[in-house]
Amino acid sequence: MSNAKQLLLLHLAHAKQALDRARNNSYSDQRKETYQSKLSQLLDGVDSFIQSNLTTLTDSQIYDGPKIHLDFIIKSLQFLESSTLNQIPYEIVEALSHTMNEWEGTDKFIIVTSLINDAEGFSYESWLANDDNLYKDIAANYPAITFDQRLVQINLPKSLVRDYLVAVVLYHELGHFVDLRNSLMSSLVYEVLDKIYANSYTPDELKDLKYYFPDLSFYIDDTSRPDWTTIFYKFSSTFSHFEEYFCDLFAAQYTGIGSSVYVTYLGSSSSLSSSSHPSDINREKIVSDFLSGTPNFIIKLLTDAVKKIKGLDLKKRFSDVDSTDFFNLIPTELNDAQQLHGIFATGWSIWLNRQTELGKKINTTDSTKIYSVINNLIEKSIGNYIAINEWIKVNPQLATVPPAKTPILSVFSFKRKGILTRNEISESISKNKLFIRPLLSVDQIGEASIDFRLGYDFLVSVQGRDAFINASKNEWIPGGHQRNVKQFFQSSRRQIGETFILHPNQTVLGVTLEYVRLPDDCMLMLFMRSSYARLGLTVSTIVQPGYCGCLNVEFTNSNNNPINLAIGARIIQGVICRVSGDTQYFHTPRKYICQVRPEPSSVINDGDLANLNELWKLNNKR
Repeated sequence: MSNAKQLLLLHLAHAKQALDRARNNSYSDQRKETYQSKLSQLLDGVDSFIQSNLTTLTDSQIYDGPKIHLDFIIKSLQFLESSTLNQIPYEIVEALSHTMNEWEGTDKFIIVTSLINDAEGFSYESWLANDDNLYKDIAANYPAITFDQRLVQINLPKSLVRDYLVAVVLYHELGHFVDLRNSLMSSLVYEVLDKIYANSYTPDELKDLKYYFPDLSFYIDDTSRPDWTTIFYKFSSTFSHFEEYFCDLFAAQYTGIGSSVYVTYLGSSSSLSSSSHPSDINREKIVSDFLSGTPNFIIKLLTDAVKKIKGLDLKKRFSDVDSTDFFNLIPTELNDAQQLHGIFATGWSIWLNRQTELGKKINTTDSTKIYSVINNLIEKSIGNYIAINEWIKVNPQLATVPPAKTPILSVFSFKRKGILTRNEISESISKNKLFIRPLLSVDQIGEASIDFRLGYDFLVSVQGRDAFINASKNEWIPGGHQRNVKQFFQSSRRQIGETFILHPNQTVLGVTLEYVRLPDDCMLMLFMRSSYARLGLTVSTIVQPGYCGCLNVEFTNSNNNPINLAIGARIIQGVICRVSGDTQYFHTPRKYICQVRPEPSSVINDGDLANLNELWKLNNKR
C-alpha cells in the first residue's frame, strides 16, 4: 500500500477522533448542532468511499478527493470546538450576528470563533465560507448531504475572549468576509486601474490615490501607461490596502473609533505602509473623516463601490448610548441593534477620555479595576438585551417594572426602617432608586421580598494539586507559595432554559441573572426559596449597602441526590432592609466591583491574615 493511502487512513482516524470529541459539545445556536450532524454524515460517506475504493485510488485522486473532504471536516470541527457555550464570547457574537444579517442574512452563514495563543491573533479565514467549489464537490460526491449554512471563521486571541473593548476588532474581521464574499475591493481596484489608464481622474484625485496607495505612484507617474495586466503582481499591496481601508470603515460603522484605535496600537502607530497594510496614520485619518463626515475622495471611492455591488451604504449604523448608566455603575438598557453596537463606542469613549472620572466613582486610580468595570458593564448590557429578547419569545407581553430614565439616587425617601414591602420595592425600582435588571416579571416581587433568577455562569469546585485551599498566609505551606484559589474552580457556562446539575455535597459558585445596584442605606439578605430549600439546596449571603453587580451566590447541595437546576429559574429570594443611616460602599477600595460572573474568594487579600501570620511567627519564634 502506498504512503498516500496509509496517510489517508491516518487522516480518517484523526477525523473520527475529532468528531468523537465533539459529540458532547453544547452550543448556543441550534444551527451549529445541525451543522455538526451534517459533518457526521459526511464522515460516514467519506469512510464508506475510502473502504470501497482504497485499493484502486491513485495518489492524485486521494489529494483531490477524500483528503480535501477530511480537511474540511476537521477544520469545521476545530471552529465548532471553539464555539461551544464555554468558549465562544456569545455577547459579541450576538452583535456580529446583527451585522451579518444586515449584509448577508443569517440563514446562510454561522459565525464561529477559533481561540488562538497569539495576543495579536485577530484574523479571518475564508476557506469554509467562500470556497464555492468545495461545496459543489461535496454535493457532487455525496448528493444526500447538503450544507445549508457555512461557517464564517474568525480568529481571536484566547487571552482576550472576554474583552469587550478589544472585541470590536472582530467587526473589522467580519468586514473581510463581506469584502471577499462579494469581491468588493478587487472589483474596485480593477476599476481604479482602468480609470488611471484612461486618464479619468483629476490631479487632486490622483494626488489622493498616491498618498493613500503609495505603490500606485509608479503607475500614475509613468506617462507611458504600461498595460497594468502585465505588471499585475506589483499591485498586490494596493489590493491589500483597499481591503484594509474598507474593513476599517466597515467596523467604524458599528463601533466608532474603537477598532481603528486598537488596530493602530497593534501596528505601533507606524507612519509607513507595509505590503499588507496601509500606514496607521492614513487608516486613522480615513476613519476620522468617515465618522466626522469630512469629504474624502478615498471614502467616496469605497462607498460608491459598495453601493454599486451590494446596494448598501457605508454609514454610521450605531446609536449613541448615554454614558450616565456607566457612571452610576449599572448596565445600560439597550432597545435595539443600533444601541447594541453603540455600547462599544460608549465603552471606548469612557476608556479613552473619562477614566479618571469613573475612577473617582469607585475610589480608585487603578486602571485595571476601571477597565474591569467598563468591560463588565458592556458584557452585562448585552447579556440583559439577549435575556429579555429570549424571554419575549415565550412571553410576548413582557411584564416588568418599567425603568425610569433618571439617575440613580443614593438613598430612599422612606423614613420607616426595617424590611421593604412589595409596594416599596416596586416604587423604588420604578423611580430608579433601586436598580434590578433584567426584571422579567413583576411576579418576582413578593410581599416583603424579591426573587432572583439563576444566571448563566458557574465556577465548579474541582480537586486541585495541593492538599487543600490555603486560606492563610502562613509560610509553612510546602513549596512556600500561595496557590491561586482560581485553580480549584472550573468555569462553566449555560444558556437560558438549559440546566445545571448540582451533585451531592458539591459547592458551586453562581450568579444571579439580575444585576443589582443597592442604595447606600439598604442591605440585602439572600436565602434559598422555600421550594428549593426543601430539595436540600442551601445559600446564605449578605449584600452590603451600595453594592453594584450581579449577586454572587454559593450553592451547596446537602441532598443525597443530584439536583437539576434550570437557568433563568427563580431560585433565590432576597429581603431588602433599610439600615439606620447612610453608608459609603466605596469609602475604601472594594474587592468586588460590578461583577457579572462568579468570582472565587479573595480571602487571601484580607489584611488580618498578614497580621495573624506575623503573630504566629512571633509565638513560634520563626
